[in-house]
Amino acid sequence: MGNDTRPYRTRNYFEAENSFGSSPVYRYGTTLNNPQLKSETKEGLEFGTELLFFNRRIGLNASVYKDNTFDQIIPVKTSTATGFNFQYINAGNFENKGIELALNATPVDGDFRWDMNVNWAKNVNTVVELAEGIDNYTITSFFFASINATEGEAFGTIRGTNFQYKDGQKVITSDGYYAIDDSIQTIGNATPDWNLGFSNTFSYKGFSLRTLFDMQMGGDIFSLNTAFGRATGLYEETAGLNAKGNPKRDPVAEGGGVLLEGVQEDGSQNTTYAPASQWGQVWQYGSNNPAAAYVFDASYIKLRELAFSYKFPQSTLGNLPIKNLELSVVGRNLAILYSNVTHFDPEVTRSSGNAQGYESGTYPTPRTYGFNVKFNF
Repeated sequence: MGNDTRPYRTRNYFEAENSFGSSPVYRYGTTLNNPQLKSETKEGLEFGTELLFFNRRIGLNASVYKDNTFDQIIPVKTSTATGFNFQYINAGNFENKGIELALNATPVDGDFRWDMNVNWAKNVNTVVELAEGIDNYTITSFFFASINATEGEAFGTIRGTNFQYKDGQKVITSDGYYAIDDSIQTIGNATPDWNLGFSNTFSYKGFSLRTLFDMQMGGDIFSLNTAFGRATGLYEETAGLNAKGNPKRDPVAEGGGVLLEGVQEDGSQNTTYAPASQWGQVWQYGSNNPAAAYVFDASYIKLRELAFSYKFPQSTLGNLPIKNLELSVVGRNLAILYSNVTHFDPEVTRSSGNAQGYESGTYPTPRTYGFNVKFNF
């Protein structure tokens, strides 16, 4: 099995634009289409089992899988001397393998009932091969970092500049800034180590309370908001007192500035304060901080849903022409219980497609509340 391409990718054509006065205007696209494109193909194996115990009060579903996708259709950069910026090609071999587990249990059964469900999944993906002569495909780029498919690595690598290290510690320059390794390298990956969902439903007679927790462990995210927020002094860490007890934004000569953790080039502990009184100093992105400074662990635990409901006994409905009347109050995306980031939701991303692993001005998932009425005639 596999996927076909979208229409209009196998022939080049003129695109109509707004007319110039009474004269129609057409332009040639900037991506070279390919009449030799093949459909993507996918080969895979999957094994699974379903086990039930104790009169179905405990159930386990488990599956392992491995699949490879060949000839993925991607636009790669080409020389602009051709008159195009990109061209569509069939590229390589992308491998996914993993395991999925689902546990269902009823620890308590009777007038009071407790049902629980746990879903756990781990996926490992690898870019086994790209097209001939290509070892890295840039999915998207932004300022000084990019999301990539890099041959031999996991899909979704974050690439950019990094810190310089000496004996495992960040090197600080004589001016008090981070020393930057300007070579473009892998500084993170968007793929999480594993995901878990955990739900509980507690029932007593007509009342029911349901909770749903979501968890992600591992995976990285690049935050452009953090780069901008620190550089412009919007975030709280850019203000307050430094290690000397003086305002960070005061001039260094007056006891201000920021002491970055790390070592000087000779390996001695850093003692030089960097200025933080204006734009372009200690929190400046690009020149004084590498892209790696804005890559964060995207792990989180969330209270995804809380629902309370009551189902009326049929006897209380009398002669009403309805049955199975149930009222519910539902809240969704209620709280982030654990996160390694402070200025944004680690779950947000700018794209719903392949360009995962970075955020820039994306609104967090809204907290919502609802009231439901269900019944049958």
